[in-house]
Amino acid sequence: MPVSRLEPRVAKVETELEAVVGNLGLLSSDVRSLAASVRQQGDNFDLQMRQLHVAVTSAAGPRKMQWEAIIAAVALIMAIGASALSPLYLRMADVQTDLKEEQLARTAHEQLKLHPVGETRINAMEQILKEGRDRNSEAIRELDAKLQKEYSLINDTLKERLVSQAALIKELDDRLQKEFPSFSRYTYSHS
Repeated sequence: MPVSRLEPRVAKVETELEAVVGNLGLLSSDVRSLAASVRQQGDNFDLQMRQLHVAVTSAAGPRKMQWEAIIAAVALIMAIGASALSPLYLRMADVQTDLKEEQLARTAHEQLKLHPVGETRINAMEQILKEGRDRNSEAIRELDAKLQKEYSLINDTLKERLVSQAALIKELDDRLQKEFPSFSRYTYSHS
């Protein structure tokens, strides 16, 4: 399949993925606000139940408890809570399903084989880099061999000069001692 036909599809998948991520951010903020609202309603409900309990206890006095009314009130509160939370649970399930589908699509896209022309070009570039690396390695080895030879030549030359200069100094020292026997050897330093 030509690359030009894949580009719109890839762009569409990327756009949809960005939309899902944006919707997920909106959903998380909605969930936070809903949780705060439910918490506040729970606190209000708790306060109202205490007030109701006090009112029922004081109004009923020694009379019989109205269990039917209490059970109906509890069932009503549970129904309201379920109706408030069920759209949230449904939306979260939808978002999770969408996210899994996007992840599967992205994984499938990443596993697509490389286009034959692109693969050929990449292989050619890798071959050029390998050949260049081999040439550079050979040039470095040659330079290193030349440096080793030059170092040994310079080292040998310096040793020869040091030996000849030491012999010259010794000869001069001996002459100086013969011509000036009173001159002390320890008045100057030499190696």
